Amino acid sequence: MRACVTDRYGRVIPPFSITILAEQIIEVEVYNGGIGKAVIRIPHCETYDLVLALFPREGFVKTCWLNRKDDTHCTLDRTKYQTA
Repeated sequence: MRACVTDRYGRVIPPFSITILAEQIIEVEVYNGGIGKAVIRIPHCETYDLVLALFPREGFVKTCWLNRKDDTHCTLDRTKYQTA
């Protein structure tokens, strides 16, 4: 809830519930053969999407933030995601 009031783009009002579509999943971490963490990106308004870091086993949202729809991720360090 702290992230909802400290987001750089303003106050975030999170949805009460969501239905997650496969194409909204942008990151998954697997622990002990199951999904430990998932990050999803869902439409929020005309300018922003809402990104949520979820712990599905616990039914818990760790954090959320707004991301501009036109963000090109120019600061992304792609070396963190490359395989050997």
